[in-house]
Amino acid sequence: MLDGGKGFEVQIKPTGYRGIPLWAVKGIDLTVDGKAISQDDIVFTLDHHRYKVAELQKQVGVGWWVFDWATVFVPKTGGLNQGEHDVEVRLTYTNLYGRAAADLAVVAAKERLTLKPAAPYREA
Repeated sequence: MLDGGKGFEVQIKPTGYRGIPLWAVKGIDLTVDGKAISQDDIVFTLDHHRYKVAELQKQVGVGWWVFDWATVFVPKTGGLNQGEHDVEVRLTYTNLYGRAAADLAVVAAKERLTLKPAAPYREA
């Protein structure tokens, strides 16, 4: 829950060994049980700051360190049913360390996760 709102969330972190600046994130694609979630519906939280996916490219000076977990939250009335769900997250970002900085890197992970009752969300 985010501010008492119902929904679901997954934790993600950047790959590699250096992390990335938030402005480098070009998109976060989320699919749950084969259904694509609109990027407009995703709330990305890092270090207790919330962003819409479209706002990430404007976050100059904000880094996402390789060991820092971020939360991808999707508001959904009633949340998800408890039990197993297929979850796929695809992160697209500017490749800062490759041959050309204009290259995009795409990292995708697909997992079968089991949803259990969540503890209430609290801001630290």
